[in-house]
Amino acid sequence: MIYNGATSDVSGLVIRPTNQEKFRATIGQRILEEVLVKSLEGYTFESSNAEQLSNSLSAIIRNRLKELNLPKYKYIIQVILGEEHGQRVRAHAACMWDSDTDSVAHYVHSNDHLFCEASIFAVFHY
Repeated sequence: MIYNGATSDVSGLVIRPTNQEKFRATIGQRILEEVLVKSLEGYTFESSNAEQLSNSLSAIIRNRLKELNLPKYKYIIQVILGEEHGQRVRAHAACMWDSDTDSVAHYVHSNDHLFCEASIFAVFHY
């Protein structure tokens, strides 16, 4: 068996990623920021197309994550859009996972007309 730095079991199956193969929350947060700032610049909230916009943002984020080339990771992308009226919204998510391999990235974007809260949950697939 060739040792590649990843933790393997006796059958040679990789059960832990190497440091280079781990999802980095800082990179995920940068992706979220770039996508949301670019996509929502000058955008005014309209409830009639909020679903389409959130699906579009999720697809863009998913494609950017694929570029990271981390094939053992599965991603859950959550995008919450709302109209800005000076109110505050807080969302919370709790998961049971392996804190050594799994991670979450989060970013909130807002302007005078809308807020958008996006999260990436990256789960290593054993």
